Amino acid sequence: MSRIRTLGVAALVMALAVMASSARAADEAKKSDDAIRGVVKKDSITKDGFTVTLRAKKGETGEDKTFTVTDATEFFKVSRKKAEAGEKATEESMKAKFAELKEGDIVTVESKDGKTALTVKFREGRKPKKTAA
Repeated sequence: MSRIRTLGVAALVMALAVMASSARAADEAKKSDDAIRGVVKKDSITKDGFTVTLRAKKGETGEDKTFTVTDATEFFKVSRKKAEAGEKATEESMKAKFAELKEGDIVTVESKDGKTALTVKFREGRKPKKTAA
């Protein structure tokens, strides 16, 4: 009887481990999602596209990635609303135009082939801190 119980517990533990690893793999797949995050590079916006500098580790230079814009590309301007005490901050996105994209904006670009932008979500970049003179 104790062998059956031991085998049953072992089978249950194995089943839980398999479910946890498959859930973790599904979460990782959702995160990659073909989205590129970075900052719009200075003097990179043309009529056909723009270049994004990807985030890099401190002290390193980020990789540049150029995207082409088509008539089917959708743009959304994201604004964050500060949270009241005890509440979470919220984000609102509104339809925008390519012309509203500026250098220094923080962008998330969705692309299937890594070259043509399908969806671009952007928000204003952080303003540089003023230094004491």
